[in-house]
Amino acid sequence: MIRIRQVNSWALPVERERIEQVKDIFRENFSVIANYADKIPDLLNAPFKYGYQTILLVSESGLGNVTGFSMFLHFPEINSGLLDFIAIRRTIRGSGIGSGSAAGTSSTQRRSSKRPSAPAAIAVQLSTQSPQLR
Repeated sequence: MIRIRQVNSWALPVERERIEQVKDIFRENFSVIANYADKIPDLLNAPFKYGYQTILLVSESGLGNVTGFSMFLHFPEINSGLLDFIAIRRTIRGSGIGSGSAAGTSSTQRRSSKRPSAPAAIAVQLSTQSPQLR
């Protein structure tokens, strides 16, 4: 089973661990701009600094390991959003996690657009046949 969760900040230890795993996946998939991964905690914690809210969704296996993520930017002044990055661990490609993450991101983005002043929350569960993810 796969769960998709929204990570809101760097404040809680469980969320710090998720963000560290996201940073690893980011560096694995976007090696040319790997240093950008170090900016993710600040993007989540300081939306006023950047003028937009960063929304980070992670997919997790049943054991709580982060298997992928999507990160999109919500611009409340123009009521619009932008998918910034989406990636999964290279070792589990072809299991449907990327598609599930894209669907969860799309759903969250639609909710954010309807209520720009309130961050959206999402909970999605996916099933997979991959034995790696059980």
